[in-house]
Amino acid sequence: LNPPTPGLTHLEDEAAYRAKLAQAESESRVVCIKFYASWCRACKAMAPKYKRVADDWPEIEFCEVLFDTNKALCKGLGIKVLPYIEVVAGSAGKASTDPTPPALSHPTLSHPAGPVPQVEGFSCGPSKISSLMEKLEVHSGCEEIPCTSVADQLDMIERL
Repeated sequence: LNPPTPGLTHLEDEAAYRAKLAQAESESRVVCIKFYASWCRACKAMAPKYKRVADDWPEIEFCEVLFDTNKALCKGLGIKVLPYIEVVAGSAGKASTDPTPPALSHPTLSHPAGPVPQVEGFSCGPSKISSLMEKLEVHSGCEEIPCTSVADQLDMIERL
């Protein structure tokens, strides 16, 4: 098995996963969770990129769940492709674009206070790392910075 990546929080099992979701909600923090397998080539290629994103976003906690020892959890969450990323949106809970997420229908994956809102989850191989960064910007409350127009400056050059 692959050892946990230094600097990332390794979630050993479903209990640790559920505790992290509850903590993210109660502390109103954004948490990013990667599901990976020790034998998965795309997961191995994704690992240094995920770590680099984690280093670039110190205000967000980055976690990992090893599929090899958490197959029932992954099945219950409807994860069918690895690597898979979930973004938990702080006090908003788990954000979703799916109106009928599989995790809500799985009886063992309910929160003591009721169903946990679904995570925004997506398969994210090494070539899709920009998708992860876009979703982190949305959920972390980053304002969109518009591009700077240089048309006026170019017009001045033409007049000279």
